[in-house]
Amino acid sequence: MPETGLRAELARALAERDEALREIARLRAEVDALKQPGDDSSERWSKIDYLLLEGRRIQALQRIRDEHACGIPQALELVNHRLLRLREDRPDDFVEGAHELEPR
Repeated sequence: MPETGLRAELARALAERDEALREIARLRAEVDALKQPGDDSSERWSKIDYLLLEGRRIQALQRIRDEHACGIPQALELVNHRLLRLREDRPDDFVEGAHELEPR
């Protein structure tokens, strides 16, 4: 590969890396916002919480994608973090199952 081709490929790889780092920073901010008690986003999460507690994870995933304008992998990460928070904050709303805690 000519040297100019290598430089172009390196520039493209660096741009992709920078984009990935920006996305990671955005997701970390979202996750941190989920961890904050009494944050101002509690109202927007109430419908998502309801869906998660009802066991309607697909609908919750879609709602998160709509609310946060993110892809499926990012939404799955947010769902998992939200479930962890709900299990900490509202343990009585979950019952122990065979492999994991499930909503009542």
